[in-house]
Amino acid sequence: MPATEHVHLIEQIADRFNTGALDAITELISPSLAGFTRDLALLRQAFPDARFTIEDILADGDKLADRYTISGTHARPFLGIPATGRQIRLAGISIVRISGGKIAERWAVTDQLGLLRQLGALPASPPQ
Repeated sequence: MPATEHVHLIEQIADRFNTGALDAITELISPSLAGFTRDLALLRQAFPDARFTIEDILADGDKLADRYTISGTHARPFLGIPATGRQIRLAGISIVRISGGKIAERWAVTDQLGLLRQLGALPASPPQ
């Protein structure tokens, strides 16, 4: 699969997340990544207007790296935190391995600490 098709695969995931078509994401990933789709569903449920934006993307061979942001309004409970109505911006970076036209493996880091601070669950800065 050429690099342009790898990039298109990630763009399709972002588009499906943005339109709420989460069930359609499962056809683009390996069944072993059920946790990834579960996490996307949790985000979409708590932040129903969430937008997945690809900031940068690089592809080489069967691997692809992307830097992304997810932004939205905290309208429903999330990880036990009642809805705050706050706007959030979650930054992340992932590397995926693609096999057979699907994402077979995924490694990701997201700014979860920053997200909890935006939701008011943690202080904006550490106490001195």
